[in-house]
Amino acid sequence: MLIDGSFETEYNTLYQGQVFSDINSITSKLAARSSNSWTHNGYDYRRIDSGSTYEVTVGGTYKRLGASTNVYSTAEFYCTLRGAIQ
Repeated sequence: MLIDGSFETEYNTLYQGQVFSDINSITSKLAARSSNSWTHNGYDYRRIDSGSTYEVTVGGTYKRLGASTNVYSTAEFYCTLRGAIQ
């Protein structure tokens, strides 16, 4: 599962650096090319570590060999003090 995001950051005077301020979009897709399918149904998030980290959980439907199941996967995105997203 590959989870990708687009984010906004802002300068925080207390931490003297950039922190997350908003999520523009979150997408997810299967990591490998296969006959299986993935349908992204949405995401939930929480901002942690004083705003320097987003914990994002995506939900979707994974279909393999005709059987479908709901799947949730979590990823963390980190904002450096200079505003780089990792």
